[in-house]
Amino acid sequence: MSSATGYVLLYVIFLIPTYILPYFGSNSSIANAIHAGLLGSLYPLFWIHLSIYVAICLLAWLRGPFVQRAWLIALPAFAAVFEFVPGLNLVPLLPTVLNLLCIVLGVRPTTDAPPTKDAQRQSLPLKLGLCLPLILICWGMAALGYAKLSGKRPNPPQVGVKPSLGTAPSAPSPQVTKPVERQAESPTSAPLSTRWIGTWTNGTTKQQLVISSNKFGDCTWVGSATAIPKRAGCWAYYGRESLTVKELVDATKFKVDAQSLALARSIGQTERYRTVQTTNLDHLGSPVGDDGGTVYLIDGDSIFAIISSVEGPNSDLVVRVNKLVSNARATNAASSSTETAIRDNFNGSNLDAEIWVSKGNKVVLRDGYVSLQAAQTDNVGQLWTKALPKYSVVRIRMRHWMQPSGERPFFPMLVLRDANQQPIADLRWLKSNDPPTYCGDANNYDKVLLHVGQTMCAVVTAARSSDFFGVWVDTQISYDRRTGRYTASSQSPTSSMRLEHTVPADQRKVVGDVYLSSYGWFTGHEHRIDSIVVEGEI
Repeated sequence: MSSATGYVLLYVIFLIPTYILPYFGSNSSIANAIHAGLLGSLYPLFWIHLSIYVAICLLAWLRGPFVQRAWLIALPAFAAVFEFVPGLNLVPLLPTVLNLLCIVLGVRPTTDAPPTKDAQRQSLPLKLGLCLPLILICWGMAALGYAKLSGKRPNPPQVGVKPSLGTAPSAPSPQVTKPVERQAESPTSAPLSTRWIGTWTNGTTKQQLVISSNKFGDCTWVGSATAIPKRAGCWAYYGRESLTVKELVDATKFKVDAQSLALARSIGQTERYRTVQTTNLDHLGSPVGDDGGTVYLIDGDSIFAIISSVEGPNSDLVVRVNKLVSNARATNAASSSTETAIRDNFNGSNLDAEIWVSKGNKVVLRDGYVSLQAAQTDNVGQLWTKALPKYSVVRIRMRHWMQPSGERPFFPMLVLRDANQQPIADLRWLKSNDPPTYCGDANNYDKVLLHVGQTMCAVVTAARSSDFFGVWVDTQISYDRRTGRYTASSQSPTSSMRLEHTVPADQRKVVGDVYLSSYGWFTGHEHRIDSIVVEGEI
């Protein structure tokens, strides 16, 4: 390490594989998730990649005393963090910059004074003794992973024929098997969510995947990997880790076709998905087959199958993505198309903290309703639901009472917001003498109207807002993000209104929460909610 030339040469030799291995998924979150879930160990190339970085850190550690920079190891250590940590490994070029900086700073010392004899005598044995075992462990884990990959590869679910590129995994024949009583589950198992239950098809080939509470295609549902029986059969269970779309796109570091890549990128951008995996065991309880397995996730009304298989003479890991569309509402009577996310009559002594978030001055629960009051200027009572499931359709039924403070501008509202708490559709019973609030059109004054996104006055009804003040009102809302169709209606003892609107395609976001407010100028306004029901369709 006293030679600058030797240091640079060794550093570059070790650095070259770090630019090759990622193309085979060595630092891919999905590769490690699939391998860990199916075979119980991390992807072998991960350990090889990690061992190289350990060696690079060792070089910097050994070289540091010779250039009066004992901290030199920090540069490749930080590079390793940005190489392997999910999310951070998406930052481009930073590992390269850190490694180049380590090479440059490791060439010449800070002074012309030679390193101490202690540095020359002690650095090599000590540091080799610490780092070489780590390198050996990494290579041992890599060997173990390759052994499992070559010897025990579980099958994708055996639901007909082996899925091919661009087609959906096949499923049993269209005849649905006779329902059987659900077997007793292990204490560690988990029931399958009802949103999966139904018949799922490929729109072109009409192949089917039939899912019930105890069957996932031809596989029996057991809930978790720890609940898999030690006997022959195909078993389905929740994966150990949730995945994001960014981790799915990481699969492109394997061999992947354009269609699969496009499908992966069509899935929600930031959500984490709970996955379902399958394992097929032989009569001895060992995985069988030559494929890496299939991971399923559900997004709206579609199931995505991420199929990994080992193919070719070099045992390359190939990833394909197939899409199945639900027709459960039409073909499976056992599946309920609508579920209730929230039902609250506000009869308790406190707001349900598992449902609601409140803010402002003030929010009061009394007499069987919640009161949103404007007791402080620009800090009125507000209420919104905690994050809703990712519904395709949201329906709301609400009984409420609104009262302005004299003739002051009043803006009681019911808003559908996205995951970032930005408005999708904002229904207002507006009464304001401020022209910007009613888009400068005198005909919009004292009218029930709808804002969509950043577009104000998208719909203005003929109904007067004043006719809905001081009385109990029944309001219903429906929003379908697939078509953009939004409908709303309100009924009071003396008046009624109905509106319809199609939300533009680029604004059809998933509803993250439902927001209610008593906003108005100055103080004294009130918005009461007696009951509310929020329903959704996945």
